[in-house]
Amino acid sequence: MLCYRRFWYFFWRTQARQANFLPTDLSYLFLHVYEVLHLIGFSTPQAAFDYLVKFWEHYRILQPKLDSYLMDWLADFLVVYGLPESPLNWYVNLVRAENRLADPDLAIHAWLH
Repeated sequence: MLCYRRFWYFFWRTQARQANFLPTDLSYLFLHVYEVLHLIGFSTPQAAFDYLVKFWEHYRILQPKLDSYLMDWLADFLVVYGLPESPLNWYVNLVRAENRLADPDLAIHAWLH
C-alpha cells in the first residue's frame, strides 16, 4: 500500500507542476505545499510563489480548508523570501477578489488600504 501511495504522490505532483491539477486527497496537497514552501523543485522564490497562487486558486474550490492556511502562508512567504510584493498588498488583492480573510482587523486594514 505504501508503494502505491508514493507512486501516486509523485505522479500527481508531476502532473500538478505541469498545471494538470488532478483531484487528490487534502494530505497530498499539504505535503506538496510544504515542499514548495521550501522551494523544492523551484529555481526562484518568485516562481514558487506564482505556482502556489495558481495551485491554491484551483484546489481551494475542491478543498475549502486550504483558505484557512494558504492565504496567510502566502503572505508569510513574501516576507520570508523578500519578494517585492508586500504582504498587505497580497491581502488587499484577496479582499478585492472577494476572498474572506479570517482576521477581521486585517480585512478592515486591507480594505482601507
